[in-house]
Amino acid sequence: MSWIGAAILMLGMEPWAPARQQADWTELVCNQGYEWPCDEAMAVLWCESRGAPGAYADGNYGGFQINAIHRHRVGGDLSQLYVPEVNVRVAHELWREQGWNPWRACGP
Repeated sequence: MSWIGAAILMLGMEPWAPARQQADWTELVCNQGYEWPCDEAMAVLWCESRGAPGAYADGNYGGFQINAIHRHRVGGDLSQLYVPEVNVRVAHELWREQGWNPWRACGP
């Protein structure tokens, strides 16, 4: 079992969900030319939302739980943060600027 697979199981995801969700997220997070460490980004994603694109908690949106203070990155339309491709793009922008600091609770 991969490190990511073990992390998913430890986080208590439903047994039917990880393979499909992990494959979809892995494509977006790791195979789009982003230069961040793929394993670290996937671990943060699973920690923040368990891969749920519609996740919301305390003003944080989508898979990477992007905070509403970053609304300018999506033209003010916070609902765009529920679109996985947009969420990953914004997360990568934040990572380039601040490292894993925005995800202190889940960062490597």
